[in-house]
Amino acid sequence: MPNSTFYILHSKFNRIFSIAIIIILLMLISSCDKSTSPKTGSISGTVVLLNDSSNPDNNPIDFSGVTVTLYSTTVVDTALFRINVEYPQIGVQVGQQTEFDHTMQSHISSTTTDSEGNYDLQSVAEGSYNLVFSKAGYGWRYEYNVEINKVINDTLFTETTLDLVYYEQLLLKRNRHYLIPRSLTVGTLEVEGNCWVRYKNEAVLMVVSNIITKKDEYSYFISESMLSQGCLLLNTIGNVEMEYLVFRRMTEAIKIVNSTATISHMRFHDCGISVNSGNSEFSLKNITADKSDNTSNILETDSSIYILDSSVLIGSYIAVDSRNTSEGIIKHSFIRSQQCAYLDAYTVTKIQNCQLEAAEYAIKSMQSYLVQILDSNIVGYRGIFIRLPKITSSNCINGNNIYTASYALENSPNIHIQYQDYYFNAKNNYFNTTDVADIEAKVFDLYDQPTWYLFNFDYTPFRTSANPAAGI
Repeated sequence: MPNSTFYILHSKFNRIFSIAIIIILLMLISSCDKSTSPKTGSISGTVVLLNDSSNPDNNPIDFSGVTVTLYSTTVVDTALFRINVEYPQIGVQVGQQTEFDHTMQSHISSTTTDSEGNYDLQSVAEGSYNLVFSKAGYGWRYEYNVEINKVINDTLFTETTLDLVYYEQLLLKRNRHYLIPRSLTVGTLEVEGNCWVRYKNEAVLMVVSNIITKKDEYSYFISESMLSQGCLLLNTIGNVEMEYLVFRRMTEAIKIVNSTATISHMRFHDCGISVNSGNSEFSLKNITADKSDNTSNILETDSSIYILDSSVLIGSYIAVDSRNTSEGIIKHSFIRSQQCAYLDAYTVTKIQNCQLEAAEYAIKSMQSYLVQILDSNIVGYRGIFIRLPKITSSNCINGNNIYTASYALENSPNIHIQYQDYYFNAKNNYFNTTDVADIEAKVFDLYDQPTWYLFNFDYTPFRTSANPAAGI
């Protein structure tokens, strides 16, 4: 082949090769730009307004003015999330349905519907959101975990004000909103799924016959304001079985008086008192309650018989306050409080397979003689302050002290009564140490102050390692 021909072919090949390289580089750059640039899209749909009567002629024909608001999904409290993961069998599985409250969050973007109810949220970054449809006189609807480029249609019904003093039967319909401006009494209350009941002032909804609730779908009882207000009062003639309700910012979410009740799969958030009972018999199972202040209690009982089972109570001043001949069983529960996980006076209580944590006393029994604690983990700055209990097979963690003085002594140290014949039965427990001197240093009993109102502390034999069966 002549040199000139070879040169021409070689030059053409170099040009083609160079062009191919440039094209490949441009494609790679374009691909990189696409991969690093955020993807956006839209969320659109139609919202229809309906009246809540049987007459369709009352339905509005103008669907404009519905506010459509986009929110980030709620970040679940880290403590509750951890408990759900570690102990999935207790409390409720918290998620958007139990935790999201649009009144407590700032929104990302918002728009309104046109006369036909159409809306379109543009330039929404890729992700998962909660969508809220609301209009004065209609309440709101939540759509959870919405992604971009989805069409979300919904319906809002007119809000109903419960303005009668007495209802023989009251049906709270699915997807509806109800407002309670003043106290009222209901014979039978039926609650369908995903309905909202909002309390104004300190209104009380009293049920005197029965409550029927939806299984597997939450309904919501909330305060209309940021303040705790309102109460669901049970004063019924038979046993009430309630489940799948969420209470937010209530003064007394559920008050049980002279009744029997079975309450399960409930979420109580930031209520003054979650459950308050007097002269009643009730059971709580798989409930999750939290309260972030230093004054409130979650569960209060007075002359009641109760069971607290497989539940999560965190954040309050006192988690369980049991008084005046109440008889309780607390088992398989996680209880953490700012001051005292369990407090009682003149009660009979058995605490078994629990995790009890408090900044001060995990357990404080002021005047009770019949308290049993077994197979539990006890965590607290002062641990246990109690008289004449039986505590066994438990782990006293983080160097807790055990006090065997009475509440009267704590406030009147000049009382000089000796009880050498009585003893604190604390055999077979683990005290986070195997040194006898260390264990005795953790105990305040008759040997430390023989003239005070104290008891002998019997801790032998003690465990040399933690009880793996203790706790939940």
